[in-house]
Amino acid sequence: MVEKFNRHHFLNYRTAVKELLQEIEFVNEEKSIRITREIEEEIVNYRDFSYFYFSENQLLGVLFAKPKKDLNEIGKTMEIKYLSVRKKYQNKGIATELMGFLMANVKFSFANIFLRLYEKNEFAIKFYKKFRFVPFRINKQIQTLVLDSGTNYEHTDVYYIRRMPLQNVTIRPLRTSNIDFLKEMVFQSLHKGNELFDRAILEKKDLAKYYKNWDSKREIGFIARYEDRDIGAVWCRFFPYYDQGFGYVDESIPEMRIAVYEEYQNRGLGQILMEHLFSRLKHQGVKGVSISVHENNSAKKAYQSLGFITISRDEHLHTMIKKLE
Repeated sequence: MVEKFNRHHFLNYRTAVKELLQEIEFVNEEKSIRITREIEEEIVNYRDFSYFYFSENQLLGVLFAKPKKDLNEIGKTMEIKYLSVRKKYQNKGIATELMGFLMANVKFSFANIFLRLYEKNEFAIKFYKKFRFVPFRINKQIQTLVLDSGTNYEHTDVYYIRRMPLQNVTIRPLRTSNIDFLKEMVFQSLHKGNELFDRAILEKKDLAKYYKNWDSKREIGFIARYEDRDIGAVWCRFFPYYDQGFGYVDESIPEMRIAVYEEYQNRGLGQILMEHLFSRLKHQGVKGVSISVHENNSAKKAYQSLGFITISRDEHLHTMIKKLE
């Protein structure tokens, strides 16, 4: 049975907590004592987001989590510090149940859940991936941390993040006055694996056509806004035969472009934006919309789930179309 963490339980089961912490890789008795002391000193931060799993008055599992204040630039973030189950009782759903309680507790109040995992702990990595945790990236680079440097315990941890659905996101039309943000979204939409493009590429004619001379009186687009910041956009343009875009089909089918800042991806924002666009296009009698997608872009599966199908390929780019009839 899962019970919310409290000081009484912590003090009564202090020895059991230290034993459970030692089930974690690279945590020996000395380190478990240090961690236990740290939890006690910060009990106010841990108490609302940590859980014990009991069976017949025996402590079988623990999950300790607390708010992470130094990541608020990507939204309010919760950090899982320690999750452990006694070895004898592993693979019996205890860790999953503990995670379920935490997820239910924070889903409406936090934008992210954050943690560190040993890079070679395949069991833990697989477990957290079930909860949609992905490596945390800054400028497309996976963030890591070397621990216990210079000792026999030296190892590298990888940061993982689970992005929660955002609350109170507003969607508004993309205006002519938003041209600078539209240009930024073109840049964010570029796909080149983990590499970064030089922003000068935006001045090339093949990309400039996606943002220059945007006219909201004639064209359709939407912006997603969260906590006083524009964080994503979707828009489309009709291109003539003599000036085709990467996803050109014909002059009656507009080409869609979409981008969301990386820290706000995997939260369903893209689908919300596209549904707004599809609805407006249908209302105007447009029969379909196209998009150009790199074959290695993970978003390709999301487009397929929304009814896009591939109709042509050019090297690594796929042209996809969705019928709106």
